[in-house]
Amino acid sequence: MTDSLDASASHKLRSAAACPPIRLRATITIDLEAEDYVTAEQLKARMASEYDLLRRVFPAAELGFRQRKPRNVPRVPAPELVVRPYVDD
Repeated sequence: MTDSLDASASHKLRSAAACPPIRLRATITIDLEAEDYVTAEQLKARMASEYDLLRRVFPAAELGFRQRKPRNVPRVPAPELVVRPYVDD
């Protein structure tokens, strides 16, 4: 009798109505470098054709390109971790 109760309890925990849906967003970032605009367009066309395979499985998937400017100076490093002792120490 406890087995049937345990099974029904676990089924209630896993039912779709018991909890809201989990939403995920997958992000794929690929940095490409091209010698000129012609090569850049060829790379974009190749990426788009490969992306079409992914859209067959995930029709709502989006593909976007943007041009990035090269950095002239390196990024500022993250601040160092500061650990302050507690009053009790």
